[in-house]
Amino acid sequence: MRLLNVRTMTLESFGSQNSIPLYAILSHTWNAEELTFDDLQGQKASCFPGFWKVEQSCNQTRLDGLRYIWIDTCCIDKRSSAELSETINSMFKWYGESVRCYAFLQDVDQCSDIEEFRWFPADKDLSPNQEAQIRGSQLAKSRWWTRGWTLQELISPTVFEFYDSNFKLIGSRIELLRVVSIVSGINEEILLHDTKLENLGVAERMSWAADRETTRAEDMAYSLLGIFNIHMPMLYGEGERAFVRLQEEIIKISNDHSIFAWSGSYHDNRALLAPRSSFFRTANRILPLRHWENASEYAMTNAGLDIRLPLYEVFPYTVSDTGRDNRCRRRRWIAPLACRYSMNFSGRIAIELEETTEKDIYVVYARSQRLFVIDINAEDASRHMKSILIRQRAYTDDMRANTRDNKKCVIQWKGHQNSLKSKDCWPREVWSMDRDVFWVKRSAHIMGGLRLYSGNKSDVILRMGYERLESARAVTWGESWVALEAIQPGSSIQECCEGYLKADSESQTNERAQIVLSMPEIIIHAKIGNQIILEEDVFLVEIQMETKGKQTGQRSGR
Repeated sequence: MRLLNVRTMTLESFGSQNSIPLYAILSHTWNAEELTFDDLQGQKASCFPGFWKVEQSCNQTRLDGLRYIWIDTCCIDKRSSAELSETINSMFKWYGESVRCYAFLQDVDQCSDIEEFRWFPADKDLSPNQEAQIRGSQLAKSRWWTRGWTLQELISPTVFEFYDSNFKLIGSRIELLRVVSIVSGINEEILLHDTKLENLGVAERMSWAADRETTRAEDMAYSLLGIFNIHMPMLYGEGERAFVRLQEEIIKISNDHSIFAWSGSYHDNRALLAPRSSFFRTANRILPLRHWENASEYAMTNAGLDIRLPLYEVFPYTVSDTGRDNRCRRRRWIAPLACRYSMNFSGRIAIELEETTEKDIYVVYARSQRLFVIDINAEDASRHMKSILIRQRAYTDDMRANTRDNKKCVIQWKGHQNSLKSKDCWPREVWSMDRDVFWVKRSAHIMGGLRLYSGNKSDVILRMGYERLESARAVTWGESWVALEAIQPGSSIQECCEGYLKADSESQTNERAQIVLSMPEIIIHAKIGNQIILEEDVFLVEIQMETKGKQTGQRSGR
């Protein structure tokens, strides 16, 4: 640890923990004119604009009877990545071990608008007008409250004091306790050090940082390391991935389900872990159920989150009067977590999951602006308990070949393949004839046609279609259908398909079809269904021809 000697204005290094003297520490916001480590080594340090803040900090340190102070701008050699990483991982500890912490608010001139709230009685509630007065005060409007790094600097020290732009004392954290709690969102027990951080849920601690920012995206995660007692390497360049990595490290030492209880609109709102702290903005009243009978431990693996949760199907499997499955392609489930809202005793917070094609592997269905609550008891939860894996991202099904935006239809020939061939298609731009694949992008009602040649005097039109259903929450695939019809060899395949789409909507619900032809006597069967082929979710159309006795030509669907 490197400290600034306030008498000599020189830096001194201390190698072991036992050799570190008593010291003060500075909490502040950076600007473009800070006094750096290199500046302090020169002979003209006092000429730099940022020297005044350092000088005033040293003066206050001397007045408090201390010889050393730690200031992040000039006590860290940022040219050394190893030193920077060690400092960031140690910062919460260093602030906690300081004798005094000075918070310099360079944009605050006076605080007369909060005078009535000094030593505000703990047993007295604020009126709505008083709370609004605090939030509108000059102290509350300081940029200092919006920075990511100042969160741990506010919480960790034992003695914490606010100073204005002239480095005049505003008041201590304890003296302004109610004001600090209202502005920061941190409960008073934490600010008084009456309870330990680990006694609070992950979601509540994350909520403290929801409205804070850092210059670099990675620092939003690194500034929270001490809040969660986490140590991890610095990887500048990874962006928001650092915040996901922080959560993965928290999972290694905690079984608190509230880490999954985030909400909000996001372009990848099917993620399991939050991309940023801002998604915990409404989580300050979420409590983990640490002693809930079914609050099992969990672990993050390379395959996903390995966890036991009770699962309740959202839309149980049902079959319509026509015999078709009328549920979604992927079954959805409600998964209650071992956490609840502090003022809600009606049940547990739950997230919605969607099954994948892989056994017992799920993805988050969709995040919304609000979480929801489900009322279950321990006995009922035990009956529905299941060991599952939850992917961090929904790449197992929905991300395969971008099937959110398109889906392929694959033709598969059965039986006498050499006797039944395709000779034309419509629309041609979406067919890969040599591979028997039909592919339409971003279309609500999808239809294609294939002209089949069987050696008979008539050609056969195979029509197939499926529906793409898109909502604000997700994309699903609706009913698929096939139809067969004999046509004259000179007929237009486009006219046959377009005319059928308009006139024969009733048969556009059949998953199977057959046609019987004469001279020679053959039967052609077709069916369509959903299937995974080489890890891609497709519609599969199976076509089969068989030879029968003499029969009359007809079209049918069943």
